Amino acid sequence: MDNEKAGIQKMTSTRKTRRRVHVDKCGVLKEIEFLLKKAVSAAEDGDVEWARFLTRQAFVLSQRTNVRIPRKLKRLFCKKCFTPLLPGVTARCRLHAKGKRSYISVTCLICGNTRRYQYKPRKRP
Repeated sequence: MDNEKAGIQKMTSTRKTRRRVHVDKCGVLKEIEFLLKKAVSAAEDGDVEWARFLTRQAFVLSQRTNVRIPRKLKRLFCKKCFTPLLPGVTARCRLHAKGKRSYISVTCLICGNTRRYQYKPRKRP
């Protein structure tokens, strides 16, 4: 009888539960914006690797705290390699005007990833 009990393992949950901690979202958003601005200035100075590190830290902080990065800031960075996209330095920007389907294509010069953003062209008078 003791052998049978020894052979049966007690089933316990190995999954750890995370305690939810209250996060000051306004403060986290300011920290993310600070990191991203530092990344852009580092890329302008030529230190692309440091800029990529800062960008990655900002995106990780955003994911862990469940804080959304504003669209204007998010579009400044490559989603594949986290490089700040500066036109002429680390990115190539092209306008494609095709009526209702007009878009801007932004190509990262580091990894070659292309993003397309739709826009409405201005009507000519």
